[in-house]
Amino acid sequence: RQESVESSSRGVVVVEQSGQGYYVVTPGLILLLGIPRVLSSTKLRSHTRRHADPREEEGWRRIYAKLLLNMAAATPNPPPLDQDTLRERLFTGGVTASRGSLSRCAQRYREFVERVLSTHEDPSSVTDEMTDEIEAAKQGLQRELRLHALEMRKLVLVAAASEAELSRYDSAQAQIESDTEACRAEIEELKMKLTHEKRVRRNREEYESLAKVANARPARRRTEQKLAQVKGQIESVKSEEARSAKELEVREKQFQLLMQSIFDLKANLAEDLKRKELGKRKRLNDGDEEKVDGANDGNAETCL
Repeated sequence: RQESVESSSRGVVVVEQSGQGYYVVTPGLILLLGIPRVLSSTKLRSHTRRHADPREEEGWRRIYAKLLLNMAAATPNPPPLDQDTLRERLFTGGVTASRGSLSRCAQRYREFVERVLSTHEDPSSVTDEMTDEIEAAKQGLQRELRLHALEMRKLVLVAAASEAELSRYDSAQAQIESDTEACRAEIEELKMKLTHEKRVRRNREEYESLAKVANARPARRRTEQKLAQVKGQIESVKSEEARSAKELEVREKQFQLLMQSIFDLKANLAEDLKRKELGKRKRLNDGDEEKVDGANDGNAETCL
């Protein structure tokens, strides 16, 4: 008889016995103590009274003990549950929800192991009914394992579908983000166009207001013509003023000359009168005063 017990880093435990039967246990199954493990395959050939050999019984007991110890040692601690996960489980599954397929597999495996161990406590008392119970427990465990495998396959398909849907959502999100960026760029461009159009409209309104003011005034050509006429009139007036100033200057000179002539004439007349008076006085001194006076008066009237 050859016995071997192996334990890997993943917690895979293989117990093999040449002869009547063997077990292969992998992570994911829940053992007697409630430790989670997955039982990938289990093959059992029910033990009958042919195992009544004490050495055979002792070997099986040692195998079971090593199996339980190694699988218990390879069991990792369960991950801690945060408040959000616990709340989600309470909301989705409820407190009194039915047990999952893995729990049912563990329960079936526990029942199976208990029946097998009960046969090894007293091999002489093993009956056909106990053998049938072990076989029924084996069949129930295999059925639960197949159901669990089906459930796992469903979960794998659901996970693959979720991954595909997530990838589609990612691509859709990327497309939405690109569309959003394009919309933002378009909005910025439209804002710039709106600002430009507002400026153009404001300039147009200012132009129209200035055009109204300009239309209310006379035309530039007419204004320029009138301005040219006024400038011509101003030039003519200036030339007339200059000519008048020259004439006035000449007249002033002539008037000054006239006044000077009048003054000279008066001075000459005064000198003549003085000379005449002196002559009259001389004649009066000569004794002919009355005649001289009459003659002087007549000359004075003639001069005036």
